Amino acid sequence: APGLDTGSGSGVMRAEFGELECPGGHAAVVRLAGALTIETVPAVRAALLKAVAGQPAMVLVDLENVTVPDDIVLTVFPAVARHAAAWPGIPLVLAQPDEEVAAALDRTAVLRYVPVADSVRAACESADSTPPPRRLTERMAGSLSSIPAARQMACESCAQWGVTGLAEAAELV
Repeated sequence: APGLDTGSGSGVMRAEFGELECPGGHAAVVRLAGALTIETVPAVRAALLKAVAGQPAMVLVDLENVTVPDDIVLTVFPAVARHAAAWPGIPLVLAQPDEEVAAALDRTAVLRYVPVADSVRAACESADSTPPPRRLTERMAGSLSSIPAARQMACESCAQWGVTGLAEAAELV
């Protein structure tokens, strides 16, 4: 499979691109191998965004051969997941991290924003039922008149997304 190499010394990362047919449609699979470090994160982000640019039904990231010397680098996954969800609405799913990487994903709360599966096949099967996170951004004036407008927007968004039971709580956030 075509791929890329980045970094040097202990900061080498390899990304290989593949494809997989899943119940939700065609998936791009990005198999990462090596150390995910501050030096390699930009290339990993670029590789994941390249996969997103192909507009597959989902992007699956195989972490089986990844090491993470510093937890902070894991923030690349929620950042790319937000980008993919905003346009073109593609879910990003992580697959088969080893115990150490899985513990780091948990410590950094990445699991709140990006689903993780035990295998690439399990990620493929689950991605159909894993909608991208929904997010709404609106700039409003810093005045009292913005409060009712923000509450109305939250209520309308909850109705549009089919989660009307959350509308009251969303209006207060």
